Amino acid sequence: MKRMLKGTFAFIGLVSILLIGGCESTSSYSSLEDKNAETKTSGMTPVQDYVGQGFSMVEGERTEDEVATYPMEIEAAAKAYMKEKVQFDVIVNNIVPARDGALCFVESTEQPYFHTSVIVGVGDAEDQGIGVEDVYSLEGEVEGSIVSGLYQMAYEEEFQALDNFMVDTLQKYPVVGKNEEAVNDTMSVGYQTEYYFISMSSLRFPDVYNNYMNNRQMSKDEI
Repeated sequence: MKRMLKGTFAFIGLVSILLIGGCESTSSYSSLEDKNAETKTSGMTPVQDYVGQGFSMVEGERTEDEVATYPMEIEAAAKAYMKEKVQFDVIVNNIVPARDGALCFVESTEQPYFHTSVIVGVGDAEDQGIGVEDVYSLEGEVEGSIVSGLYQMAYEEEFQALDNFMVDTLQKYPVVGKNEEAVNDTMSVGYQTEYYFISMSSLRFPDVYNNYMNNRQMSKDEI
């Protein structure tokens, strides 16, 4: 009984943090800029209207031409990386030029559901010729995103209750969530919805991650 209550309080505490948190971290690969004209003029864009427009990375202009020239190759490289690294099929929602390549925002196509990012290097026309080069991800980011998705998968009924609570709340109060398109195109942290996110490190739950990767048929109860 004590064990069950402890797990319940842990879940409630996490949900509270997710709902209250006003800021969330994105990839530390580079800080973000917003070049949207409306933002420059008014300093703000309504949340419900923001779908990722103007989203860019610092010094992304250095690779804009290369990324625009090879979008299909970059997308294929990101998908192949995720398939080889963690055996997941993903959708590439957005490709953003970055300092030395492209930051690809990807989403899993099946449970556990998660968002993460893959960095695809592109050659500099002046130095080494244009083309797709090394492909990698930030240390622990993909693994942590998978663990976040596993958490939602393990407590699917509880999160469904949370989703239902949000639907009821929207009918009573002027709560505005992020646009789904903006979530897909700009977020790379674990399990994401329009109203909350789950961000966990695989280092905190190494057994969960390792056991799941060794047995992809694990049930929710086992997780």
